[in-house]
Amino acid sequence: MQEFFMENKKYELVAIAQDASAYSQGKMAVYRPVGTNNYFVRPLMELISYLPKDKKLEATITHRLQLYKKLFVGRTDVYAHRYFNKKQQKDVYFPVTHFKNHRPLKGKEGWIPLSDPDIRSHLEGRQFIGLYPMYEDNTCKFVVIDIDKQNWQDICSAINQVCSNYAIPVLMEVSQSGNGCHIWIFFSTKIKAQKARKLADNILQATMEIYPSMPLSAFDRLFPSQDLIQSDKPGNLIAAPLQGQRRKENKTVFVDAHFRPYQQQWKILENIVRLNEKQTDQLISKLQTEQQINIISDEEEDTHELSLGKIVYFEQLTIIKSNMLFISKSSLSSTQIAYLKTMGSFWNPQFFKRQRQRLSTFKTPRIIDLSVELPDFICLPRGLEDGLEKLSTHIEWKDQTIKGNAINVSFVGELKSEQEKATAELLKNSNGVLAARTGFGKTVVAAKIIAARKVSTLILVNNRELAQQWKKQLKNFLNINGKPLIKEYTATGRKRKKDMIGSFYGSTHNRSGVIDIATIQSFKGTKEEQAILNDYGMVIFDEVHHVPAFSYDEVIKNIGAHYLYGLSATPYRQDGLSKIITLRMGKIRYQTDLVDSRHSLDTIRRVVPRYTNLGLNLPELKVNTLNENYELLAKNDDRNKSILKDITTNLHQKRHILVLTHRVTHLQLLADHLKDSSSLNYSYFSLQLKLCAKLL
Repeated sequence: MQEFFMENKKYELVAIAQDASAYSQGKMAVYRPVGTNNYFVRPLMELISYLPKDKKLEATITHRLQLYKKLFVGRTDVYAHRYFNKKQQKDVYFPVTHFKNHRPLKGKEGWIPLSDPDIRSHLEGRQFIGLYPMYEDNTCKFVVIDIDKQNWQDICSAINQVCSNYAIPVLMEVSQSGNGCHIWIFFSTKIKAQKARKLADNILQATMEIYPSMPLSAFDRLFPSQDLIQSDKPGNLIAAPLQGQRRKENKTVFVDAHFRPYQQQWKILENIVRLNEKQTDQLISKLQTEQQINIISDEEEDTHELSLGKIVYFEQLTIIKSNMLFISKSSLSSTQIAYLKTMGSFWNPQFFKRQRQRLSTFKTPRIIDLSVELPDFICLPRGLEDGLEKLSTHIEWKDQTIKGNAINVSFVGELKSEQEKATAELLKNSNGVLAARTGFGKTVVAAKIIAARKVSTLILVNNRELAQQWKKQLKNFLNINGKPLIKEYTATGRKRKKDMIGSFYGSTHNRSGVIDIATIQSFKGTKEEQAILNDYGMVIFDEVHHVPAFSYDEVIKNIGAHYLYGLSATPYRQDGLSKIITLRMGKIRYQTDLVDSRHSLDTIRRVVPRYTNLGLNLPELKVNTLNENYELLAKNDDRNKSILKDITTNLHQKRHILVLTHRVTHLQLLADHLKDSSSLNYSYFSLQLKLCAKLL
């Protein structure tokens, strides 16, 4: 018997046996303390480092390490280890780095390379390591689809079925949590990460056709997680499989189609087939050709629209119109359900922006999905009502929207010609957006619509100041008869005095139930607040470009009012999420020119470009982060001198000047230079964020 020392105690190896249970852990070591009959059993790999050197065993270990590296290890100049982060109160991965002055060194110079002992330590259960799949040239040798949480086994089975149908060799690994699965596809040579991810995308797309309940967030859970990485960044990591501790719990192990661990884990790895690049190209082409729904498009970065391919028609549709559009799934095929789900989704411009900048896309979804799937219904945002009409000639609509209470109100103002056109277009539809320039008179149009609809109305605004302006304007343009519909009493039992135009914001909660004005921040998702939304037959949201904000969208998607309108001077957002507005509120029903046509001819607009030499530092700009480049722009002396020269010239010409910049510090820098160098008499204001004016 072989004797060995472990933790300062002497043991002897009695036997090596193969675990033949359903949850095999491979070869098992039977051992005992010398001179006793107390037997212990542990996976052999956990005892290897304590046993005397065995040439045959060492050769096996060396072979397995080489196999492991061939399949799973991407970059070797960096790897991560897992530790418990006290601040976040959870386990996290972080690159293993050298330390200087008790602090980790940042960047490539601090990274510690991955070694065979590190991998062995992971396999034996002494540490958890993370691997970086992308090489510096943006290639990889595997792609992984990560499925977790609800229905993960059903989704993985559907993916496995697709891969089987197309003869794509895969390995399924149960994740560390045991509540998810990694589906691995290996390549015989390094290929571009973009191509590897494209193969995975098309597999997921084909999966949606047979299992439409797969969430679109599955398209975000790929490793590598991006097409390109910065030269000084390692990209996203994946937790390494076959971790020693987790293997005891049948986690991080490879499983069959029924999620049973393979008894011979290393034999499975030995026999896995790896795709060459030609096979990968052929599979991508075949998947794209044979799919009915074409979500994936090479042009998604530019259009931000999901490419649905051919229109899928429906013989009959039953749609319940409420806070969302509830479509019965009972008579729908998997392809039809998948098609409807993609109608309520679109590419996230922020994902592609970050990808173009080679930034991490972690926690940045590739697809914004506004659909909701219930056991019996697929639910779409209300703005798709017009689009659904085109899919079938036999649609049974069931209107379960909230009609509200009838109110006695009349319009006492006078509309201008263009305001009349805008009003008429909105009144043709039960939802939609008015996109009108500043000064158009959107509040007046809204007052006319309230008078025309004559139902209890809620006005949603972004802040208290707007709420007060709305109340003043509505009092000028509306004649409201009758009494408040909501009765409330004070603590002493007296009837609370109410205005016909009520308020609901801050500490002011005094609604009339006729016409009320509320800040959207007042709704935080409680049942009581949801009940308030149910009191109105019409909701008008001013400054509707705020809808894409998550907290606002959570309110809007729960509004069941029959009439739903949005108003905005700028329904286009810098973050590219404008589509959420029309998906939730409906199409833009009327849009004005940016400049009033009465002034467009007599107002001269001139663009004078100024060129700087900052672009000569292109190599530096290319490796900088976006914030570093903004900082470089703001502090560039020659560039600032050019700006200051233009400001001074226009001041001499007695012009009003607006200087726009991304950075407050840049404004302050320019202001300080002007104060020091200019003898001109002028007033100076800095407008930041909510346009709160502050005299400098």
